[in-house]
Amino acid sequence: MSVGQIVLTGRPENVSEDFEQVFATQVRQETDRCATGATPLRLEVRVTEFKKANPAMTFLVGDSNVIKGQAVLIDPATGRKVADFDITRSVGGGGLIAAAGMSQAEEQMTEAFGKEICKRAFGA
Repeated sequence: MSVGQIVLTGRPENVSEDFEQVFATQVRQETDRCATGATPLRLEVRVTEFKKANPAMTFLVGDSNVIKGQAVLIDPATGRKVADFDITRSVGGGGLIAAAGMSQAEEQMTEAFGKEICKRAFGA
């Protein structure tokens, strides 16, 4: 199995206008590495929560970026649901280096979402 089409069916209000493109790019990069089969599936994703870490709090006491959502793999030939996963990822830390790393929250968390899809759906 591989991932053909990526469809974002829901997104939080607190993300940038570029979020859909960032999400598709990051998830595509991850799934291209792990899902290399011949049968392309449609990946439908609904992001239900996206929390960006507060840089000041990250520096002082630690904070996390969080992304939550649902990923559904569908066989486009039959319309049959192949897999359905609830995904929650959190990346955090504390200190100056962590605060700098949290600044690219959308890229970081959409990549983490893609990695979790690979782990859960494709065993990678």
